[in-house]
Amino acid sequence: MNFRHRIASRIKKAASNQNLRQMDGYTYKGFVYTPWEDFEEDNVKIFHDFHTPGGGEVCMDWSPYSVPTAEDIKTWIELGMPKRISGGPLDSEDLIKIFTRQAFPDSHLEGQYEERTDLGD
Repeated sequence: MNFRHRIASRIKKAASNQNLRQMDGYTYKGFVYTPWEDFEEDNVKIFHDFHTPGGGEVCMDWSPYSVPTAEDIKTWIELGMPKRISGGPLDSEDLIKIFTRQAFPDSHLEGQYEERTDLGD
């Protein structure tokens, strides 16, 4: 790993740690975000746990290398705490896809569109 890559990696890690500290304890509709870190030899993974209003726990299937925003958490809860929809954990784009599918279940577009060229000026 070259010097620039190591510095960039450290800056990114520091920003992620700051985001994690800011979001720790974030509460929405009684769900309290309680992330924790698993320190391994070559990396650190974040587990995205929540305490539920009923006293239980639930885990958000989110990337272990990023911190969800407050808006991501709100959306995830409002969507019914969905699981992954692809080969990897959820991200912001997945939440938009899930919302679109729930809001427009008969849509054949699935988030895609075709540009109209027959409209004229």
